[in-house]
Amino acid sequence: MTPTTKNYIGATLISISLFGLIAFAWPEYSSIPTIKTGIIEMEKNKAMATTALESIKKIKEEYESRGPIVTKVTKLIPQKKNTEEIISTIEAIISVTGVRLSRLAVGDAKSQSGLPYNLSPIELTINGAYPSIGVFLKTIESNIRLLDVTSVQMGKDQQNPGQLSFKISISGYYLKNDAPTINK
Repeated sequence: MTPTTKNYIGATLISISLFGLIAFAWPEYSSIPTIKTGIIEMEKNKAMATTALESIKKIKEEYESRGPIVTKVTKLIPQKKNTEEIISTIEAIISVTGVRLSRLAVGDAKSQSGLPYNLSPIELTINGAYPSIGVFLKTIESNIRLLDVTSVQMGKDQQNPGQLSFKISISGYYLKNDAPTINK
């Protein structure tokens, strides 16, 4: 074999190798811009996640700093229905306002779809003078426990001619079982 033939064989092998390298490496090389775009998107996602985590930390710090307010809210809307507590609250208000309780009924809870609380209906009939009923309603309004007076019906007291009879519907609130709770 002559040196010229050796040079041709070497050049041919180098050409075939370069062609094979270009044929197999070109698709990988052409995907580099796509990979760069993916890296940029991942960096954006990382920045957004970092921002979200910082926001969550700020919200947690604000929540913890408002502990006394959260405690008041849990007193306004208890974690569970407590019929005894509702009755004792109503009786305490009645004893302060000077009205007479004729009837008290606490109904079954009414679920509020889409809301984190349930309603507990309370029906009561009280007798007394008009000013004492006004004091009763103001005391209900200023009570620490969240109670809504939904209706008031007035009539004559049949047993005491100088008194009025009031049928009052009240809604008490308490959280559902799946509502977010306060963990201290």
